[in-house]
Order: sequence, then C-alpha cells, then structure tokens
Amino acid sequence: MIASLPMYDRPETAAANNRLWSLIRQALGDYGIAAPQELTRGADVGQTWMRPDLTLSQTCGLPYRTALHGHVTLVATPSYALPCDPGHYFSVMVAHRANPRAGFDDATLAYNDGRSQS
Repeated sequence: MIASLPMYDRPETAAANNRLWSLIRQALGDYGIAAPQELTRGADVGQTWMRPDLTLSQTCGLPYRTALHGHVTLVATPSYALPCDPGHYFSVMVAHRANPRAGFDDATLAYNDGRSQS
C-alpha cells in the first residue's frame, strides 16, 4: 500500500506535505480505510499512479486526462488560492530581472516535463 503527494513535494514543502498526509490518513482511518503511515517519495510517478496498491496520489491535469483517466479515480481537485477560477490553468512566463526583453525571439524556454502544461 502506497500514497504520494509528488506535485510540489520539495524539501522546503516536505513538512507541510507530511502534515497534510497525516490529516488525510486520519480521515481515511475514521472511515475504516487503511492507509500507509508515510508518503512514498522518490518513486517514478508514472509507475506509482498505476500501482494497484495505490491509496492516494496527486497529479497534474494533463497526465490525468492523457494517461490516467479510466485507470484511477479522481477524488478531488485542490485549489491553491490562485487568482483564477477553480479548474482553470494558471501559469506565468518569467525573464531575469537584469535582462528584460520586449519579446522572446531567440530565447530559450525551460519546462518541467513534456507531459505537463507548466
């Protein structure tokens, strides 16, 4: 049995994610649902999401729509108090303050994953 909260689970957010999992685990227990004591970290998320012993995990919308829909059950969509309506995507482009440009011609784009909208 595993659980993970891999989106935004960095060292600086690990304590908050541990606390969130603790509360989720307690609520699951209140309904008689067994759950792992601790979050699984460092595993391949694509494999984790498809494991039959997955209790709960977290994904972005694009992997859910393109690969996971029909294989997992969507239970919630968190809202992180972004300045957009729930369920709508929010992203920004940034440039280094010391090198502002009027446009981005010939600029290099960095992205986190080809299967992500961010």
